[in-house]
Amino acid sequence: MKTYHWCWILALLSLFPNSLYNQISELTPDVNGGTHLLSGNRITYHWIYIDENGQTIPYSLFIDFDTPMDSMQKAYLTKFHREINFAYFISDDPFKEMILVLAGKLRDLASVYSIPEAELALSFVQALPYQTNMGIYQRYAAETLIDAQGDCSDTAVLYAGILSAWRYDCVFLKYPGHIAIGVWVAPDIEKGIFYTHRDRRFYYAETTGPGSKIGGQLPYGCYQADIEEVFFD
Repeated sequence: MKTYHWCWILALLSLFPNSLYNQISELTPDVNGGTHLLSGNRITYHWIYIDENGQTIPYSLFIDFDTPMDSMQKAYLTKFHREINFAYFISDDPFKEMILVLAGKLRDLASVYSIPEAELALSFVQALPYQTNMGIYQRYAAETLIDAQGDCSDTAVLYAGILSAWRYDCVFLKYPGHIAIGVWVAPDIEKGIFYTHRDRRFYYAETTGPGSKIGGQLPYGCYQADIEEVFFD
């Protein structure tokens, strides 16, 4: 799932308040619009959420990791990284407790600002820098979080990890050269793109490219999907 990339490049720095703009200038630039800053065992993420009316709103959160970053990365080097069952890269993640931390912070943000949490989480993973030419290497969910970059399968695994931490029913949608997530939501999304599976509508969620919503448009060439279940435990 390492071949294709659909993303939309936005000129976003001018959208941040002045108080954030000075911080942004010191952060790692992200072609997709998000930025991140590493300081010790803390990573601070800044990104843009685009609401249903097209309004752009900046958000940020930080995560303090219990294990030193270099130790986590060394641990991942000992793990299996070939693309197999994608749920494996959630359920067998040695640091998947960090996905629970991320899910909690995103839920808190969504609650404070009255934003659908699944949409906010989608905007978060969409803003991570897109990485090309990954070959067969597949990241684990929290590995993408600490590396703060990835391709479509990496961000799909991370998003599925967040959703499953919330006990959302979701699936992997696998296409030739691409992977996305299907999310079951209620009530149904009017005119949303979905796949019927287990008598439920799983709405398409693209994890690359800011602005795409749950149930949004399929990328060119992605129509018939192979469906794979998601497991957190």
